[in-house]
Amino acid sequence: MRWQDFPLPDGSYSDDTRPWSQQDVVNYLPTFAELPGTRSRMKLEPVPGLKPYAVVGDGPHRGARDVEGRSFVVSGNRLYRVTAAGVAIPIGTIPGTGFVSMTHNQIAGGNELVIGTRDNSYVYNTATDTLTATGVGLSSVDFLGQMILGLSADRRFWRHSALADATTYSDLDVYSAESAPDRLVGGIVSQSEWLAFGERTIETFVNEPTENAAFQRMTGAVVEKGCANGNTIRRLDNSVFWLGDDLIVYRMQGYQPVPISTKAMAAAFRACDPAKAFAFTYEDHGYVIYYLTFQDGQTWGYDVTNQRWHRRESFGLDRWRLNTLFKSNGEWYGGDYSNGNLYKLEWGYMFEGENAVLPRRLRSGVMHSNGNRVFVHGLKATIDTGQSAEPATSPGKIALRYSNDGGHNWADWRVKNPGETGDFLKELVWRRLGMCRHRVWEFEDTSPYPGAVLAASMQVESQ
Repeated sequence: MRWQDFPLPDGSYSDDTRPWSQQDVVNYLPTFAELPGTRSRMKLEPVPGLKPYAVVGDGPHRGARDVEGRSFVVSGNRLYRVTAAGVAIPIGTIPGTGFVSMTHNQIAGGNELVIGTRDNSYVYNTATDTLTATGVGLSSVDFLGQMILGLSADRRFWRHSALADATTYSDLDVYSAESAPDRLVGGIVSQSEWLAFGERTIETFVNEPTENAAFQRMTGAVVEKGCANGNTIRRLDNSVFWLGDDLIVYRMQGYQPVPISTKAMAAAFRACDPAKAFAFTYEDHGYVIYYLTFQDGQTWGYDVTNQRWHRRESFGLDRWRLNTLFKSNGEWYGGDYSNGNLYKLEWGYMFEGENAVLPRRLRSGVMHSNGNRVFVHGLKATIDTGQSAEPATSPGKIALRYSNDGGHNWADWRVKNPGETGDFLKELVWRRLGMCRHRVWEFEDTSPYPGAVLAASMQVESQ
């Protein structure tokens, strides 16, 4: 009996109606062929792991910023500078427990690093090695035209600092969004414009100084779409992404909000608290990803290069354990949500920390033959195993199971050996898989090897 192609899932699309769709991609990156001649139209590449880099305070990580090659982290209630050797040097106290926003400017002899906590804002001067509380509450801080911009503590106004001076603010340099009576939730600089996000609308301001004000509202650039949480507003791919007030993820195209998330995702979002959502971005190895995490839910990643969603999970959690993610000196680093651990993201490292294996999981689309019985004689997965960035203490396992009722009940796992280092291009075959009228398959890899899933095939007989 001949093998025939079995399509791999190319993104996460799990619906409330389970028998309709349960597709899921966890800790894999769907990667489509860009030219003909590949083994399959798409492979599923394992995500980079989290290699221990430094311990920064007691955590959790609340914010991070690269300032011209120097890494600064807010962990717990303190600000730290993290050296290239992974040593955390405490600088001073940043009160509070929630996320902070961070940006920086240039001054004579160095930089001013700005940390906004909403209740206050703090400026670390790298030239004088001093940390100063400004007494001005700011959130969503950003930089434009030698000024620091941010929302006021009451979320009714936004304001900016003096030129090249993040410690000085004037009560005259205060602006409000006037197209709708909604409170501001966040702001960001994009294309040299300041976008003020409200609960129901977005207004655009440009830095065109007059006798009375440094910024002017742009006529006709009001976006009739709000934002659920300012911590989800991020720049990526020459655009801005955010979680809308209707719990749909949007990308700004010109001055038009373009939805990029699915109805199935919106259903999952509704089970979570939008106030507990946050986002960060990641660009490496050709992947350009907007990551959205609900602290009481899951982590979702949208890859701009292929317009597909995948999910990230850490061992024992529904979400990815990172609270922060930033790039410094060509490398990516992430801070933990529950402790002071700072990790370096490393391709081929299949762990999070020292010992927790990074689990990779796929759930297929629905296999069916329009209600006819199907006998499954075999399923084969082609995996590029045998490559490991770190010595493996155990081979781990690759397992398969299936459900005939849309994911409500599952058969037992059937486990295979993934092979050892140097055992490349493994073809794992499962036999005698029974009869069904429709079926969903789940594949899980908990081995220490970074094996990309290249293809899958089946031997089936319909009656």
